[in-house]
Amino acid sequence: MVKMAVTWLPNEVPVAACAADSFYPDGKAVDLSGVARRFCVVDLECPAPGIGIWRIECSKCGIRVGLTAAGRADDVRKVRIPCYAQTIGTTGVPDHGDAAVPVCS
Repeated sequence: MVKMAVTWLPNEVPVAACAADSFYPDGKAVDLSGVARRFCVVDLECPAPGIGIWRIECSKCGIRVGLTAAGRADDVRKVRIPCYAQTIGTTGVPDHGDAAVPVCS
């Protein structure tokens, strides 16, 4: 199982300037994987602890992403991240055809 390090990096701004988007009362699911066949899904605290950035890093392939949050109901609650090694063609794992394969679950 792949370990994803999730770190909260707070901003010094105390309160979000805008109201939450009422279209996402339970947070947003974000897919950064595009057409990647290997990916991980990471659940985040929603709403976030405040205004800041979620930093996510994979211990296997080394991909790092940052997602902003504002401590509101419409923050990102789940993100799908591609395997970085796959995007550069050096996964070292067998090809599973066109099927999507979560590598961290």
